[in-house]
Amino acid sequence: EATAIAVAQKVGIDKHNVCSDVKPEGKADLIRRLQKRRMGRSGGKDVLNKVAVVGDGINDAVALAQSDVGIAIGAGTEVAVEAADIVLVRSSLHDVVVSLHLSRVVFDRIRLNFVWAMAYNLFALPFAAGVLYPFTDWTLPPAFAGLMMAFSSVSVVTSSLMLRLYVKPIIHEDGTLDEQGCAGCSSGIIEKSYLCLSSPYHYLFGDGPMYGASLSDELEIV
Repeated sequence: EATAIAVAQKVGIDKHNVCSDVKPEGKADLIRRLQKRRMGRSGGKDVLNKVAVVGDGINDAVALAQSDVGIAIGAGTEVAVEAADIVLVRSSLHDVVVSLHLSRVVFDRIRLNFVWAMAYNLFALPFAAGVLYPFTDWTLPPAFAGLMMAFSSVSVVTSSLMLRLYVKPIIHEDGTLDEQGCAGCSSGIIEKSYLCLSSPYHYLFGDGPMYGASLSDELEIV
């Protein structure tokens, strides 16, 4: 227990959130209790916690399987690696934060592609359907309509391929992140556009899930 508390103090975890000297079944029970915590309500339904577990040994395999996201250290046992959803190549805790940040960047890019494809098709479909024909006697040539459809697909694929330009954030000693590249330059616009399109009622009246919050707002380290 003294070792666990000493490590917790170094990484900024409150000693009251330290659970040490626990058997594998006890770790899985702790994960279940954390998952049953209610975060709030969305659409009349309870929103429960999502729990991620980082482990490297046989004793962590049950907790890794029970958690919503299991993260195993690459240098850990084969049982832990098999039970985990994410395997870190290096034995560095910084990579845990990087993996969570990368998942957020990928999810933001998915929402960006959704918003772009939705807006593009809503704008282009009326022209392809001949909305201007009653007023101008002009219709969109079929070849040009096909080109516009191809551009929609190519733009989404290109946007996804830009994830190859991802740069890991700089992690400071106090736990704050400095994003590099264009990872978070448009997250606010994407967030508002996505919520407005996917759930306008919850977006307007504030009774909905808050995607896009910072990692520090979402993480509760135990």
